[in-house]
Amino acid sequence: DDILKRPGPIPPSHCKQDQAMSNFWKEFSFPSPVDDILKKPHFTLEELLDEDDVVVDIRSQKEELKDYLTKSENLSALLKYMVCDPPADASEAVQFRYPVVACEILTAEVDEIERELVSNPELLTLLFDFFAKEKVNVSLANLVIRTICSLMNTRLPSFLEYLKARPEFLDHIVSHIDCAAVPEFVIRLVNVEADYEGKGTLQWLVEKDFVKIMISKFSPQFERLQSDLARTLIEIIVTSVDSSPLLHKLYAEETIDLLLEQILTSYNTYGFRAGMAVVSQLLRAFGGQFHDSEYEKVFISHDAPLESLPLVVRKVVAILPKLNELLISPPNTRVITNQLGNQVEAFGFYRLAILQCFECLLSMGYSSLLKELMVNHVEMYRNFFELIFKFSTNNFCPIFVERILSSSLAQAADEDIVEFVNKLDLANLILQKENEIKGTRFMSMPFFRRIIYNLTDRQRRTEQLDAALSGVAGWEDFINSLTEEFAEMEHHSGAFVDLGSDSNSNEQMSLSDESVESSNDADDYDTQCAEVLMSKTDIDGLF
Repeated sequence: DDILKRPGPIPPSHCKQDQAMSNFWKEFSFPSPVDDILKKPHFTLEELLDEDDVVVDIRSQKEELKDYLTKSENLSALLKYMVCDPPADASEAVQFRYPVVACEILTAEVDEIERELVSNPELLTLLFDFFAKEKVNVSLANLVIRTICSLMNTRLPSFLEYLKARPEFLDHIVSHIDCAAVPEFVIRLVNVEADYEGKGTLQWLVEKDFVKIMISKFSPQFERLQSDLARTLIEIIVTSVDSSPLLHKLYAEETIDLLLEQILTSYNTYGFRAGMAVVSQLLRAFGGQFHDSEYEKVFISHDAPLESLPLVVRKVVAILPKLNELLISPPNTRVITNQLGNQVEAFGFYRLAILQCFECLLSMGYSSLLKELMVNHVEMYRNFFELIFKFSTNNFCPIFVERILSSSLAQAADEDIVEFVNKLDLANLILQKENEIKGTRFMSMPFFRRIIYNLTDRQRRTEQLDAALSGVAGWEDFINSLTEEFAEMEHHSGAFVDLGSDSNSNEQMSLSDESVESSNDADDYDTQCAEVLMSKTDIDGLF
């Protein structure tokens, strides 16, 4: 300490002592079985891989071990354990241990190993060609991706140079996106632009039609890929910056047209379900904005005309007639047995995806879009309403239908709401359904009642609507009877309010959001009749 406090340079004698100590710790290591193997005149790579200490020693930068492993023939052998399927009669070590240990060695961030890998095209080809096969070993695929990601992290320029010389790898990797580690690699590749050395990668991906390659996999023959493909595309949309050329390509007209064409192909259940999730995410991401040719964000006014709305919104509106057909008659309808032993038609993913997409459209908040939906697509609303009664035991259907109708009734302009209610003949439709379910245990009653409440609430606030509904035979008597029913139920549970009240507070709705979405707490929800939620494995097994 006294020496360090003195002014001037540290004496040379002390510098030599520090250097000696540094060299001591650098060369210091505990005895290892690997040392004994390396001292033998003849030994094999497998002898090293059998030792648990080999990974620890390579990470400790043991010189003798590095010298041996960086030989091209040994690196090639390590890679072959990772990329070649072991013979059926191979030992457990060959099948399981050696590939994992090889991966640990190659990803240990040893400069000499990485330098040899990226400078040897034959070794890189061995690694990247793993995904050129039609079918791959999933366990080995995760090890290969881990090795590729390690090179991408530490040797990015060399990695990108090789990748750009092998554009076919993009199609190979997307063809195996159902392997657990592949989506993570794709996301990292897309985000490599954030690194200074990765500049220009996104533009290269656009030029090589990476987006088109991904979208094309929504066709029926690639159903095993589509769930993971949709999740990857959604992650790209969510994580990409606004100026991303790849994001701009995703939003391009030809991309949206290709996506819609693929998912609307007949009998493409998986593609439709996964593709509609991407469409809904595009609506959320670009519903209030779009990117022009200069990638500048442009916000669109909520009162903009329909023809000025974002491209993806207009494209989805254009396919609503087709979606309405699918809503009525999905291509893959199934009959299931509920817990009462009754044979009933399953609700299905087609209908669920359409409801979710339609709700996304309503959430955009554009007045011209809402007018278009409520004036020119009334039949679709009618079919939504009918779903509540056809699939009253489904877990999702009544929730989405109630949200769609309640949102439309609340947001529409006065002149549009009157035309909508008259075209739909909503009051008579409600009275008809009320008579049909009278005396039955109707599972979706809370949602049905909320629709009625929102209609009567809008009736109190809109003179034209009040005049139209007052002329419907039996409507006033029905509302008065409900008022008495709700008053009695409010007395017991506090869950309902008087429909004749002047209060329009959302806090006094007949049912709270929590009570509607919590099926276990609803008094009239019969779990014995309800469709049971299934695991992903159970659901996938049904198709």
